[in-house]
Amino acid sequence: MSKIMTAINYPLIRNWHAALKSNKHMQGTGALEIVDKDTGVTEQCCLGVLCRVAMDMGIDLKTTTTKCGTGFGKEANASILPDEVALALFGEYNQQGLYNEHCDPYLKVPEALYDGVNAECCASDLNDNNDYTFEMIAAAIKATWPEAFTE
Repeated sequence: MSKIMTAINYPLIRNWHAALKSNKHMQGTGALEIVDKDTGVTEQCCLGVLCRVAMDMGIDLKTTTTKCGTGFGKEANASILPDEVALALFGEYNQQGLYNEHCDPYLKVPEALYDGVNAECCASDLNDNNDYTFEMIAAAIKATWPEAFTE
């Protein structure tokens, strides 16, 4: 059974940050995780990486693969972060407005990375619509939760 946190899960944030910087994940868009039909390579958006990191840390997520990609959690939607991961990351409630209605975390974009992007933007929007690399998204994660990296 998954443990529900009541505060921001800094170890999960640090591990997500590290995974994005690791060069072990092929970046993709439009789905949490999908296998490229032509190459057979698994591609993930930044939130797909977060799902895999959460699973590696013991969050119980089932996976369901369809032609649209891999869905995670009870709802198994291939394009939306599952509630289970949002709960593991942010605790029981979204009192601080840390994510949108699709459980997509809001990230602060470091000034050095501004390129017509709002100072705060959803992680999937940075990944899918603003051509942010995983390295750039990792920088936004660190800018959003600097306290996670000082523990």
